[in-house]
Amino acid sequence: MYMLRLSSPNKGFGLILPISLAFVGAAAAFYEIFGESKDSQIYLQYFDYMISKPSCFGEGIFNFEIGFETTSCFVSSILKSSTLVYSFFVFVSLLLKLIVLFLTLLNTKSSKLNIKLCSFLSVFLYFSRFFPLHELTQIRASLSIAFILVGSLLLLQGSNLNKQVSKINPFALLMYFIAFLFHISSILILPFLLISFYIKSRKDIIVYSIIIFIFIKLFFLQILVNFGVELNPRLNEYVDAPIYLQPVSLFSPRRGLDVFLIIIGLRNFNSQKRYYKFYLSVFTFSIISLYSLMDTPVFAHRLSEIMQVFGVLLVAVMRYKSQLIFTIPYVVIVSFLSIYAFFYTDEFFG
Repeated sequence: MYMLRLSSPNKGFGLILPISLAFVGAAAAFYEIFGESKDSQIYLQYFDYMISKPSCFGEGIFNFEIGFETTSCFVSSILKSSTLVYSFFVFVSLLLKLIVLFLTLLNTKSSKLNIKLCSFLSVFLYFSRFFPLHELTQIRASLSIAFILVGSLLLLQGSNLNKQVSKINPFALLMYFIAFLFHISSILILPFLLISFYIKSRKDIIVYSIIIFIFIKLFFLQILVNFGVELNPRLNEYVDAPIYLQPVSLFSPRRGLDVFLIIIGLRNFNSQKRYYKFYLSVFTFSIISLYSLMDTPVFAHRLSEIMQVFGVLLVAVMRYKSQLIFTIPYVVIVSFLSIYAFFYTDEFFG
């Protein structure tokens, strides 16, 4: 059955907690508790425009993806308030991500104490590091990521852990396609996800990381310019964006901590379950893509930001005490640095 399996012998989690947390996030967006972000104001103007339009399709002033435009038009026609529409999308995005997170926790064989600890760490990490960036700033990308996570969970649930090669769940591919309809950049993530699905050993992840780094350095921009721009002319703006707009820092504290988490995660890698191997592989590729695309910082940040969310799921499946000892300070420090960057530097919220 290609459905998200909601049943579990562990009754400690249900839909109440994800719904409650998603509602809190939506309320924060509705009341602008953390202030205004530039991107959210653009989306509010867009929703006002959709509310005033006689039909869903017209001049294409904002030039968003068809999935986002169609859904926005439908929701706007019902809610009749740009703030409510934005808050609704925040709620949906958070709810999907949190359901994936808690289902991942339920599929982790560990003690109840470890599961509760990892659930707190992963939720805290997401809300401090990604919620302000995605839900409160980049709502299209946030919705796209939510569908990517749902698709990835379907991909993993539809696999047989005892087989060397597993079939691809067609419903997972459908979720990936929906993600593409909300944000075109999500199509660039699909190869990384499919490669991660078949990684079985520590040697695999190291070899693929080297191959991906070389391939991106040598061929990515050429392929993007030749084919990607035909799909979306706006990609030219990202390719030609000056490097000083969003420079990739080689020595960012958070980036260094991410690399540290990967090193910790590679311990006992071969004996881990598929969920763990998949999440660590995608998270590793997020760092590889970031450094290999330094010459095009907009793409570097976009690809990396989408795949880095899998680090939250990686924290959720950490089950060895030797790993948790290092994971706890990782979450605390990264969360503190993220909160400082978002709310004390005036870079995102005014």
